[in-house]
Amino acid sequence: MPFDIHVNPLGPGEDNEAKRKQYRTELIERFKESPEGRALREEHIGISWADSLVEFGLRFLSITPPEMEPADLRNILYKLFPHSVMELNLDADQAFKELRAFWAFLKREFDLNNADACRNALNDRCQTWFEQEMFNPAKFSPSKTILMMGAIRGFDVMTQEGINAWVRIYNAEQMNDNSDTTLRLRAEIGPDAAQARGQVKGAMRKSRRKKARVTKQDKKKSEETQNHDS
Repeated sequence: MPFDIHVNPLGPGEDNEAKRKQYRTELIERFKESPEGRALREEHIGISWADSLVEFGLRFLSITPPEMEPADLRNILYKLFPHSVMELNLDADQAFKELRAFWAFLKREFDLNNADACRNALNDRCQTWFEQEMFNPAKFSPSKTILMMGAIRGFDVMTQEGINAWVRIYNAEQMNDNSDTTLRLRAEIGPDAAQARGQVKGAMRKSRRKKARVTKQDKKKSEETQNHDS
């Protein structure tokens, strides 16, 4: 059956993951193979934010791209993404370049009436606000709050091993401190989004330096062992 971007895969009040995935996968695959998608790949920009945009629109707002208005787009960028998307190495320039390319693709390929308005909404002011809100502790879900606390403490929460290590520490602390997690996060980093991002970046730099030292030490021990054996 030919893909019809205008057909919402969900019925009224329906939440069907398989239908969402089928719609999203076909649309994003078309985007990847489009001139706009190929141009992004040539600049080494991956396609992920457009996929998340379609997914969040369907999952939380029950709308497809043809039904999306600038207000819906801002709702996703300023509220839904900051609530649950964990992106410590956020590159807002690349994210918005991808999203603008996505709406250009939707305009060219499907001639969507709302494409120009949505693409125009992705302006510099919107990008700045998005970047700020992605690190705004007041917007985080409980799970993102916990992970962000771990990142600030220097744990690699982008890996399962790092998450497990941090959760053990967090659970132990919870036994002695039952205060609200969000309040604890704000107490550790303050309510300012820029300050939060700065602390995350600082913790990540320390973590990378520590890993580099450990790798260097392990390599030296391995060489010493090999020399001893020979």
